[in-house]
Amino acid sequence: MKDALADADHDPAGLQVAGAMRGVRGTDGRVDVAATMDAVPALATAGVTDFRPGIRIPDDPAAAEDLLDELVVAFRTAGGG
Repeated sequence: MKDALADADHDPAGLQVAGAMRGVRGTDGRVDVAATMDAVPALATAGVTDFRPGIRIPDDPAAAEDLLDELVVAFRTAGGG
């Protein structure tokens, strides 16, 4: 897509591509963060800029913060940013 924009004399720098990620659950029913992040490298290589993991954020603020912290670290480790 970026090549097509450049070929048409448009700046591809502003192109944003959303990509859905399958949320993976472990046998305990909790989000398997590592397995969920396995998709990040291929999606990033394909040009995805906005990653949308299909997971439910806990209602409890502390649990939500813990999960989101873990997701951010895993996302960055997986090459997502």
